[in-house]
Amino acid sequence: MQQEERILTEQIESLQKEKEELTYEMLILEPRVSDDETPESEASIGTADSFENITMETKGATCDPAGP
Repeated sequence: MQQEERILTEQIESLQKEKEELTYEMLILEPRVSDDETPESEASIGTADSFENITMETKGATCDPAGP
C-alpha cells in the first residue's frame, strides 16, 4: 500500500512540475495585446470583478443574517 502511495505521489509531483513548466511556456508564447483589443480585455476583467462581487455578496448574506 505504501508503495502505491509513493508512486502516486511521484506522479502527482511530476504532473505539477509539468504544469508549472507549461504555464511558464504559455506566458512566454502568449501574444501581446494590441491597443485595439484592450477594451475587450477590460470588459472581461470587469465581468470577472462583477462575478467576484456577487460571490462575496452571497457569502456575506449567508454569514450575516442581520444584513439588509
